[in-house]
Amino acid sequence: MSDSKLQLRTSQDTTGEVQRVLAKLEAGGRDLRVARLLANSANGFRPYVLMSDALLNRASLRAPLREVAILAIATHLHADYEWEEHVSMSRAAGVTDEQREAIRNGELDADCFSEEEREAMRLALIVLEGGLTLEDWSQASERWGQDAALDLVFTVGWWGGFMHLVIAALADHGLR
Repeated sequence: MSDSKLQLRTSQDTTGEVQRVLAKLEAGGRDLRVARLLANSANGFRPYVLMSDALLNRASLRAPLREVAILAIATHLHADYEWEEHVSMSRAAGVTDEQREAIRNGELDADCFSEEEREAMRLALIVLEGGLTLEDWSQASERWGQDAALDLVFTVGWWGGFMHLVIAALADHGLR
């Protein structure tokens, strides 16, 4: 029986569109382990990269709000890989060590957070549990605008849903 474990791919051992996109990620220092595993899928890799890029670099939701929401989701789901990947991203977005420690300890109402950050985490966990009400949506839309409120929903769906399931499914392939 051959070894069917997925390999962590690089631009050196891929071809075509996957090679081109992976080379760009490598050049920018954004070749995360999960991206290198998903590079095994010629059909799924580019859409994965486009969605990640849209949420990380083009969204209306401000980066600090996105990152505290992702860290709160990672803590809630015990998603260690996602937490580890987002420590440096959250630092770059301005999230402090004190805030990360509070999130890790489940202290989402700590004084180190702004009201806006507390609201982003609260709403992220509500969306994660499937309980977003029209009132919650209206408040988020009034606070950040509809585009940013929808970006928060996408953020939860991406990191709390799709990525969480992908990482769990591929844990034995180097994502532990």
